[in-house]
Amino acid sequence: MPCVDIDSVLNDANQHSPLSYEYRKKRRVGYTLGGVGTLIPHAETGASTGINVGSYGSLGLYIVSDLTGRYDTDGFVVDKLHDPVNPDPVRFAYHSPYEYARHMHIPTDTPEFRRTVNRWKDMQTYITVDGVVIPERWIEWKRDNNY
Repeated sequence: MPCVDIDSVLNDANQHSPLSYEYRKKRRVGYTLGGVGTLIPHAETGASTGINVGSYGSLGLYIVSDLTGRYDTDGFVVDKLHDPVNPDPVRFAYHSPYEYARHMHIPTDTPEFRRTVNRWKDMQTYITVDGVVIPERWIEWKRDNNY
């Protein structure tokens, strides 16, 4: 059996601990969506919605893409001094636009927000029956609304 140098193992472990400590100091804004087929977490709580990314069920959620580069792929605020700006969009999932507005502190009394809510409600009303997304209705809605 080979002999392990305990001192080198401890030194290796100590080299990585400051990075993990700095990573934990970052402020999490929300929980982001993963790749296709992964479960969608609720952006504010991180609780699983039980819906997979890319499924028809995900159309029932309000999904926001943040293109500002202010958040990394895990939903933490990017440190402007040490981290590069994230070039990839970050996506957050909510049950409604109102949850998004509450979480991100967006005013709900603006005409833009009301227009967004009305469009989202129209889509939800058309493509869902008893809370279940009907694929054929989604395809029709997409075609009729140039989506």
